[in-house]
Amino acid sequence: SSSVDVKVDHQIIVHDGGLVTLSDTVTLSKTGELQSFRIGFPYKYKSNIYYVLAYESQNPEKTLALNLDAGLGTPGFYGVEVDLTQLESYSFTVVFEFSGLVTAKPPEGAIFDLDFPVYPSLVQEASVCNITVFLPPIVNYTSMDYSFNQTTSQTLNIVKELLNAFSNETDIISFEPIESFSLLEVNEVKRDIILDEWNKLLVSDFYTITNK
Repeated sequence: SSSVDVKVDHQIIVHDGGLVTLSDTVTLSKTGELQSFRIGFPYKYKSNIYYVLAYESQNPEKTLALNLDAGLGTPGFYGVEVDLTQLESYSFTVVFEFSGLVTAKPPEGAIFDLDFPVYPSLVQEASVCNITVFLPPIVNYTSMDYSFNQTTSQTLNIVKELLNAFSNETDIISFEPIESFSLLEVNEVKRDIILDEWNKLLVSDFYTITNK
């Protein structure tokens, strides 16, 4: 409903190893008869996503039901639908976990690129969107396309007022490690759980990891 004011806190967190967390905290002026809310990003990032979680912002232990692959009602976007029927406040958070958004430029390990959605994709405009990018503390930012404000060498921020619906803007931020930065690919994880004849439980974990 266009009568509901929407504010979004859009955070992108880059972890050592290459994992990227996208966290969207949505605050509504009211919920009223709203049964659900759709939010997403440009469709090109769908193949990089592997985990989604939604919860009430004031009570992170209270998870909210999600309809994955719900779309936004128009081509070119991936969207999820958050069930608001159990929401007691006016704010909820959707967390997307991505892999493969960080790539290394040649020579290997000298410069890394982060490809990410600058704004959340919504089905209606938002009055305010606060975007913050958190790079790992072991790297320094080197370049980007958008005019972010650099609060620290690892933190970039921009505030967008009147964010249009169906935003599909993306950006690439380059950063340089000041210490060792790992770009990992976990090829296999295997767990064996064995109960032996002496009633002991033996647990073994096997990992196959490639450092790219």
